[in-house]
Amino acid sequence: MTQQRRVYAVTGVPPERHAYAMAKYSRSAQSLADSARELTQDKTRKFLDTMYFKYGHASIADMAHLSLGVEQISLWAAILLLDEPLWDGQERSTRYQPFRQTGYHVPEGAPALYTETAEWLMDRYEAATARWIERLKEQFPCPPGMRQAQYEAAIRARAFDIARYYLFLGVYTSVGQITSARVLERQVARLAAHPLPEVQAMAADIKQAVVEAWPFDLQAERLAEAAAEMPEPYRTQLLARLTPEPVAPTLVKYAEPSPYQLVVWHEVEAVATELLAGLEPDNQSPVVLTAEQPPVDAAVSALLYRVSDLAYHQVCQRVADLTAAEKRDVLEAALRGRGPHDEWLRELQGAPLAFDILTDIGSYRDLHRHRRTSQVRQRFTSRHGAAVPQPVAGTPEEAQYLADMQEAQQRVERLKAWDPLQANYMLPLAFRCRALFRMDLAEAFYIIRLRSKQGGHFAYRNIAYQMYEALTARYPELAPYMEVTHPSEDDPLKR
Repeated sequence: MTQQRRVYAVTGVPPERHAYAMAKYSRSAQSLADSARELTQDKTRKFLDTMYFKYGHASIADMAHLSLGVEQISLWAAILLLDEPLWDGQERSTRYQPFRQTGYHVPEGAPALYTETAEWLMDRYEAATARWIERLKEQFPCPPGMRQAQYEAAIRARAFDIARYYLFLGVYTSVGQITSARVLERQVARLAAHPLPEVQAMAADIKQAVVEAWPFDLQAERLAEAAAEMPEPYRTQLLARLTPEPVAPTLVKYAEPSPYQLVVWHEVEAVATELLAGLEPDNQSPVVLTAEQPPVDAAVSALLYRVSDLAYHQVCQRVADLTAAEKRDVLEAALRGRGPHDEWLRELQGAPLAFDILTDIGSYRDLHRHRRTSQVRQRFTSRHGAAVPQPVAGTPEEAQYLADMQEAQQRVERLKAWDPLQANYMLPLAFRCRALFRMDLAEAFYIIRLRSKQGGHFAYRNIAYQMYEALTARYPELAPYMEVTHPSEDDPLKR
């Protein structure tokens, strides 16, 4: 008997029940709609407790997708939240946000110098914004035919791109994310093991939001409003059907801080301190391309890079000279504590191309969003100095800007007497950080094309073009197939 093909979308089913209904496909001839109709939360919980937790069918959690709003968190916490390869979402842009109103994170017990520094940087940010709006209007008058509102928005966007160098890691932002329950479980375990108290608290809040709390349900909210206009007994009957339930009460309930993540980097750093002794960071080039390392050398190099502040090529050169026993020491430090359910470290995920990128934290945040890369970021520090915004370089404002950054660095150093880690909340986005972006050719082509386009921030446009230069210098045969826009091609009114 021939049956007609049927394709349909599904909505309105809680994520865990949806995952159960999808999982039943391999065990039943029922349709997805019929499976969803007959399932209850109790049936779902029992199935997941058996198949997911007892028998380890982890792919079931891939089919439960959860949408979360994570709001009023620091830029630092947001960077850590987004640091998932299989992640979809959006973070607030640094353009247009009223940062004075949304505020900044103040850790418990922070000294007066902390808030004084935050307010000082906020004042500098607002002054820079106002100054550069006027300066850009003088340099680039509104062209004939351009709407005034469009012109004002373009000018303000450019001014914000310059002023954001005064923003700092403690400034509040918000993130909307969509992940599978499996990714969320891994994310919670990773964040809960982080040394920042804010990040530990955020992990607990994420877990509570999906396991215990009632979600925001727009459809139920609107139906409840409609019910208020209904006569009895219809109003009571409808409201009784709108009782909310948590979105993932089963799949994420056992997510706890990863004991492996709590200790692994202390172990690797202890080995790295000895093996990398005597080297100073080589900061001459913002982008250095490395390729074609043997797999073990690539893994050892990435592990040591993570806990150092050296350029990747420096680490690779040192690793090439290590004995087999010394390389085993690094691998042993990284892997001996790994349990059977711990994720493999991303430092072990190889890729043909490795771009070691040294850029300001603001630019790094933009590049960090590219998920088809394996990224290894070193800790935030002021050691690499502050980048100068391209429009500021060579202007009368440059000297004052550099003096401000020096003052900020000194304040951060003084705050380290209170807390060596949380002092970095006051680190402006102007300061450079180092990160390793490992990717295949397709992703390199994509990033270079997208991030070099006009209308983007000048900092990441320069990085994208230097990636192009490094790649075509090593492999000139690729040049005819790559799309790139030179940084000099710039329309300041284009967004």
